[in-house]
Amino acid sequence: MSIKLMSAVWERLELDPYERLVSLSLADHADDDGLCYPSVARLEDPKAKIHLLLGHSYDKPLASKLTGGLVLRDSDEALAFDAEIAPEIAETSYFRDFFAGFMAGLVVGLSPGFRIPPPSAVPSEEAERVEEEDPAEGRAIIRTILQALLWRRSAS
Repeated sequence: MSIKLMSAVWERLELDPYERLVSLSLADHADDDGLCYPSVARLEDPKAKIHLLLGHSYDKPLASKLTGGLVLRDSDEALAFDAEIAPEIAETSYFRDFFAGFMAGLVVGLSPGFRIPPPSAVPSEEAERVEEEDPAEGRAIIRTILQALLWRRSAS
């Protein structure tokens, strides 16, 4: 936790409440130099602040690991989760809109918010691999994430 960064966040009067909340959360996981990367153990921590959001918006939460409504299961194949929607959330208009879209087949995926661990925590070659696609198949650059630090999931 960086008290220095947390103090700086409180001094930024132009931040709206959601920006302030996110900034304080990041400062809580940062050192005084601004390096911020929650560990893999954070996924297993029952007090971890990991959220399932609608459209990456902290003002539209669906579930939270901290409240027990979001359960994460990590394996070599995938990061799976179960989300229990609290009755108070189910009553909101944004949830009703989301659920109608989901039932209509319009919600087709999830978008994780993650960071690549810094080289001080994981060597770069163990964190990600970047390679050019075979020219016979196209001209894409393919980025394979080998290790990531999850901080949110968003329905989209």
